[in-house]
Amino acid sequence: MSNRSDNFNRADTTNNINGPSDAGSSWSQLSGTWGISSNQAYKSSTGSQEICVLDANAAVVTLQVTLSFLTGGATDLGAVVRVSDNSNYILAVYNHATSTVAFYTNIAGSFTQLNSASPVAYAQGDVMVVDADAGDNLTMKKNGATVLTATSSFNNTATKHGLRMNGDPAASIGWDDFSITDNTVVAASAILMGQALL
Repeated sequence: MSNRSDNFNRADTTNNINGPSDAGSSWSQLSGTWGISSNQAYKSSTGSQEICVLDANAAVVTLQVTLSFLTGGATDLGAVVRVSDNSNYILAVYNHATSTVAFYTNIAGSFTQLNSASPVAYAQGDVMVVDADAGDNLTMKKNGATVLTATSSFNNTATKHGLRMNGDPAASIGWDDFSITDNTVVAASAILMGQALL
C-alpha cells in the first residue's frame, strides 16, 4: 500500500502542482515551475534539470508513475529518489531521443552516471517504476519488466522523491497516477527472516 499518491485530478494551473490527492503535504518545487493540465502533472517552465518532490517519510521505497507524452519531444525525463535538495539526489532518467535509460547521482550539483542501457523506449501510457531498496540497490522498470539496475549508497536516508524533466514544456510530457510505497517494514522483515535462518 502506497503511503503517498497523486492522481492529479484537479483544476488546471501553471504555477504549482499544489496538494496531492492523498491529502498529505503538498508538492515542493525544488527547481522550475510545475502545474496541472488535463488532470496530469507537467513542467511549465523552460529550464533544465528541474524537479518537484513529495516527502514520503521513507527512504526505502518504490516510486511508480504513468508517463503520458504530449506533442513534440523533450530531451529527457524521469524520476528522482532520495532527494535532499535540488543539488543532491538520485536520478532515474529516460532519454527518448536516444532510447536510453540511466541512473545518475547528483552530488553537490555534479552528475555521475551509475549505469545505462539502450535501446529502451517508453511510450504514452507506459508505467515507470523506480525501486530504492535497503541494500542500496536501484532498479528501473517499464511496465513491470526490469530495464536497468545500479547500486549507490548516496543519500540513502533521504525521504523525498518525485518528478524530473529537462527542457521545453511545450515539447514535454505529463505524469499521471503517481505513488510512493514505503518498503521499510518489508525490508526489515526480510532481514529478520534471514537472521532467523542462520
